[in-house]
Amino acid sequence: MTPTAQLRTIRSNTRYVEASVHYNRRKFDKKYEIVARLYDDALEDLGVTIGGEVVLAVFEDRHDALDAVRFFRNQG
Repeated sequence: MTPTAQLRTIRSNTRYVEASVHYNRRKFDKKYEIVARLYDDALEDLGVTIGGEVVLAVFEDRHDALDAVRFFRNQG
């Protein structure tokens, strides 16, 4: 996976807990979504009271999803 400009923008502008980044495989289309937990102040800014996890990106391939998790954790 090569980080695109869009992925870099998401990483720099989204206030999420880096250690919370993980991937889930969606049942309905078998794609992998990269998910992270938002900080409490980011939830308040959005006016959200339930949840706190957001989808940062979606990938078809598991290896790309793992690379994206490393990227969003600022490890790569």
